[in-house]
Amino acid sequence: GLVLAGLIALPLAIWRGLVAERQADAAQQRLRNERYQKGAEMLGSEVLSVRLGGIYALQSLAEEYPDEYHVQIIRLFSAFARHPTSDLEYDKEINTGNFPPITREDVQTAIGAIGDREARRISLENKSKFQLDLSSARLSRMWLPDVNLANAICLRTNFFGSSLVGADLSGAKFGLASFENVTLGDADLSGALFTSVRGLTQSQLDQGRAAPDKPPKLEEVFDAKTGQPLVWTGGRGAPLKD
Repeated sequence: GLVLAGLIALPLAIWRGLVAERQADAAQQRLRNERYQKGAEMLGSEVLSVRLGGIYALQSLAEEYPDEYHVQIIRLFSAFARHPTSDLEYDKEINTGNFPPITREDVQTAIGAIGDREARRISLENKSKFQLDLSSARLSRMWLPDVNLANAICLRTNFFGSSLVGADLSGAKFGLASFENVTLGDADLSGALFTSVRGLTQSQLDQGRAAPDKPPKLEEVFDAKTGQPLVWTGGRGAPLKD
């Protein structure tokens, strides 16, 4: 009888253990999904500090569970960089033709989170055939040291009102940044500073535009393929105007 009871109790205990484990996994999955949803909602807040909190929360989630969340969070960050939540003071300056003295902190933080991607997480993007899209992001005068923009698209491909608007990198500062396979077609590079950036080639640089009196500055930047110093040759002409 004891042997028979043991034979019955053992598989029952195993089954209960498996059920408990699945329930715990499901509970953890719900918590992770709630973290993602809450962070995404915070990006839509009118309060800057709340938006920043959402970016940090999502960045942490992507770092903890890259296989599950990295690609969708980077996709969310790139969408936020292209079309950030309305900031009344910033939008007022833009609509009056002026530029605020500082860049948008939330957009810069989102781009910084994108730039923190290491090789393993970029491989997840390649596996899912995801390509970073910054085609209408306003990154003017941002300080972006050591960002990894690998595989990014900065083409002028999106419409805003009646104007073609593309990646605005004018006056931005890139130090030790990675530009491997970045498409800079028609991006505004006026006055941008490139210091010891990696992965950039002459052909990529020549895709951009810059105002004739504000060419991009290249310091210790060498062609990733030929090793020759990169030079600004005028690109594709002056930036497109409204």
